[in-house]
Amino acid sequence: LKYPTRILELNRDSEQFLLGNHQAQQHRRYDFLKDVQRLERVVAEGDASGGFAVLLTNDAYYWKSPILTWREKIDGAFRLHEGRKATGRLAWSKSAKAKTIGNRHEPIEITGTYDLQWRDYSKLGRGSNQQFRYLAVTVQ
Repeated sequence: LKYPTRILELNRDSEQFLLGNHQAQQHRRYDFLKDVQRLERVVAEGDASGGFAVLLTNDAYYWKSPILTWREKIDGAFRLHEGRKATGRLAWSKSAKAKTIGNRHEPIEITGTYDLQWRDYSKLGRGSNQQFRYLAVTVQ
């Protein structure tokens, strides 16, 4: 389960929401897809019959299509936008700098094909960062 958030300070129905701003979305997306790779390995080795990778966020940057074609971005292989298919070898673009990649330099190998479909989780209001959506990938 991954829970990256955008800043949100809100009181609603006697509940206070104080969420921090998790930046470096490219790293969070990489980590999520790495989880899918791990689940595939666990299932292939017979240690489980299936598993789920779930990402819950109030950051629309994850589910919205990028302005540029996602393939044009240095981190395009790790995009999680609505409607994308995640499969195959996923790696940083050759123009990605070491600072961008950090310690996530290994390519990810996804053997299955996963249609990325975001679902609504909750909406606290109409303001910025008040909609929560989740992406669930089932590995069998």
